[in-house]
Amino acid sequence: MSRPGRPRDEALRAAILKLLRAGLSKSAISRQLLCSRELIRSVANEHDGEIPAVQHSGRPRNVWFRTTLAELLRSGSNFADAARALDCCPQTVRRIVLEYGGMLPPLNERSSLRLSVIEREEISRRLAEHWSLRKIARHLNRNVSTISREVGANG
Repeated sequence: MSRPGRPRDEALRAAILKLLRAGLSKSAISRQLLCSRELIRSVANEHDGEIPAVQHSGRPRNVWFRTTLAELLRSGSNFADAARALDCCPQTVRRIVLEYGGMLPPLNERSSLRLSVIEREEISRRLAEHWSLRKIARHLNRNVSTISREVGANG
């Protein structure tokens, strides 16, 4: 049941409904469409059964988020600017930074003993060219057993 109104209001309500159905949070919709949360709540209440519940993870943990946050803070951005760039609130940025004692944790990097994706692709190419495992190992400056294990595990 939609309230009759001006065409712009109806278009805004339709956009809100579309974003709610896509799973965006009410605060994200409010920032994106520059509209009041009361309007968003009223649209959500009108279409209660059609809108999936938004799942909040509690804290952003993905690598992109942490890397971008670290870069922003190291470049001199304050919490508000970093939050705006990451589409979250400044309290979230503050909580994440305080959680790690004021320093963001280093990203988990692979050991240099592990083969990189580029090395794996190189092995694949060289196998297609019928190179021997020893020749591939010399080319990559790796031990033959490392190449052999990779080929045995991943082909």
